[in-house]
Amino acid sequence: MPPGIYCDLQDVWENEGREQVTMEFLLPTGIYLSFPVSCSDTIATIKKMLWRNARSEPLFSILSSPDAYVFTCINRTAEREDLEDEQRRLCEVRPFLPVFRLVAREGDRVEKLINTQISLLLGKGLHEFDTQKNHEVREFRTKMRSFCEEKSQERQLLPWYQWMEYNFPCDLEPISVASQSGKSHTSVKKIFINVKFEASEESFMLQLDPQDLPLVLIKSALRKKATVFRTIKAEKPEDYTLQVNGRWEFIYGKYPLCRFKYIFSCLYGGQTPYLTMVHHSTVLKYQEEQGGLSNHISKIRCQSKPPPLPLKKQNTLSLWSIHEPFSINLLHGTRVNADESMKLVVQAGLFHGSELLCKVVTSSEVSVCSDPVWDQKLLFDIHLCDLPRMTRLCFALYGVLDKPKKQRSTKKKNKKALSELNGEKAVATKEEHLKLKEIVDNKNHTEFFEDEKELLWKLRKEMRANYPESLSKLLLITKWNKHEEVAQIVALLQKWPDLPALHALELLDYSFPDPHVRSFTIRCLRKLRSELHVPSVSLKFGLILEAYCRGSIHHIKNLMKQNEALNKMKALNDFVKSAFHKSTSRLQIMEDMKVCIKQETYLEALSGVVSPLNPSIILSEICGASGPGGMNREEAPGKSPEEMYIQQKVRVLLMLKKMGSNLTPSEEAFLRNYAGVVHSQMSQLPQHNIDQGAEDVVMAFSRSETEDRRQ
Repeated sequence: MPPGIYCDLQDVWENEGREQVTMEFLLPTGIYLSFPVSCSDTIATIKKMLWRNARSEPLFSILSSPDAYVFTCINRTAEREDLEDEQRRLCEVRPFLPVFRLVAREGDRVEKLINTQISLLLGKGLHEFDTQKNHEVREFRTKMRSFCEEKSQERQLLPWYQWMEYNFPCDLEPISVASQSGKSHTSVKKIFINVKFEASEESFMLQLDPQDLPLVLIKSALRKKATVFRTIKAEKPEDYTLQVNGRWEFIYGKYPLCRFKYIFSCLYGGQTPYLTMVHHSTVLKYQEEQGGLSNHISKIRCQSKPPPLPLKKQNTLSLWSIHEPFSINLLHGTRVNADESMKLVVQAGLFHGSELLCKVVTSSEVSVCSDPVWDQKLLFDIHLCDLPRMTRLCFALYGVLDKPKKQRSTKKKNKKALSELNGEKAVATKEEHLKLKEIVDNKNHTEFFEDEKELLWKLRKEMRANYPESLSKLLLITKWNKHEEVAQIVALLQKWPDLPALHALELLDYSFPDPHVRSFTIRCLRKLRSELHVPSVSLKFGLILEAYCRGSIHHIKNLMKQNEALNKMKALNDFVKSAFHKSTSRLQIMEDMKVCIKQETYLEALSGVVSPLNPSIILSEICGASGPGGMNREEAPGKSPEEMYIQQKVRVLLMLKKMGSNLTPSEEAFLRNYAGVVHSQMSQLPQHNIDQGAEDVVMAFSRSETEDRRQ
């Protein structure tokens, strides 16, 4: 449990860069130091200040170099944290109390650093997984970590071209869109492409057919270079690839140039595409940089991992090949409490959900005692090969006074063959289609006659195509005690369209225990928004995120940067909302926010961020935050501030809608009222202006939320 808050430090961390905090330091020599530091100072800067102040203290000479030590503190989650990443600022660490302890480094520094970064991304320490004492969680973490690290190593061993295909997949337009646009844009004229070689300022304008492949463009660029620079040595086109200028986006493969989204958008907008010829050695350098940390972690784990145990030879046998009746040996019971005048009888049955798979088997009668003994073999009227995976064996123990009458057989009558096994050749008449529609339209129809069961099974492909929401009815009439039908229903589920959430929840009933049905249900419900405040859901997504980070260590840095930028944007959002509630003038809010953004901590956090909406784009800096070069909305030529605000709010709402967020009724009404602005912004949304000021986005969010509250 996190410790209670006994001081007002949380407000201090929020006012980063504006206040100083008196920090207390405990040195390994037993010396205590205390001096003020800025909330925006990095851990490395604080360590230098500590070393400078410790020079005049006793026992300083026995200390090693600063790199041999690391700060530790108690964080907000009551976890002892080693501050391995010394580029973090004090306001980002946010310790529970302003106390740092200097200790000698132990263990692997890279491993500790990665664990700390993953904990920050999760929002909770990895120690919470360890303290759960859940065998399933421990087994999942162990196996998934080994699996993810193994796949990461396999990726690093790929040739440069295959590695590029994996990390930078082609961003293509759908064939239908490209072909329709090609009639008006690409089939009547050539396309001019500006190509330059890396580490060179010279560029060439090349004319090609939009249907040409990227390899044709590479060959043309190499020929042009050889002609201009009179080079004798011929370079191989296979050693080069094309990169979009200013983006992590590559153009390669056996696709026409007009299929690539970047070139397609340039054609559509009448602009010239700008590309760079990149040698494969540059791609190899990226590959080595990405695999550096992964290789280090793998070496450390290989050294500490015990040798694997030799695998035992296992003899496997297909269950479908066992054509013997299922049987059990009923031995004895213990601690049975019953009247001595009674006889004890055991009944056993096999169930799949609520369906009885075969006739109930009854044991012989034995006299009542504390430990009755039957020592009898019970034989069931079903073969082992026909037992479903989720079969349950149920017992009933009862006493009888008199010999019971002969029970009626519960064995089901033999049903006629329903149709061809594959169901492909089943031809239905018009009357059968009408009967099928009547059955599926009756929502309360859960008990079926034999002819109705035969019809549903015969037209199961029709149900998949026209009535997919009636899957539960098909599952109810399936013979789960026939492995042939079970195999067919499993194959049918793999091609069954996803169901709405209401119909998918129906399949979670105990009547459908088959694991394939449960997997299909989970697939349908995966689109629902998860409630992360539920502990089980939070645990699930925490384990998934940890597994992803273990397999993509190189991506942790970008995720940390995005998380930091998001926190700063949230702080700006809160600042704007509080200013609106205080009825501060809009111009004053803008000026105060620009002053806030110009702080070093904000400029660093909001610069060089990989766009979450498009990972190929890097948001370099905030436009207008660092001088007069930027242009705010009041300076935009030809547009009033209200027009600029409406345009920015429409863009933000469209981006939220594109990301799948549900808009409020007032926001939907706002988009309807400004339909013309919506139409113009929709065409610009794919090429979102990355130089747009972050203050505009924050203002749009805040103003929208304020209006909703007023309404």
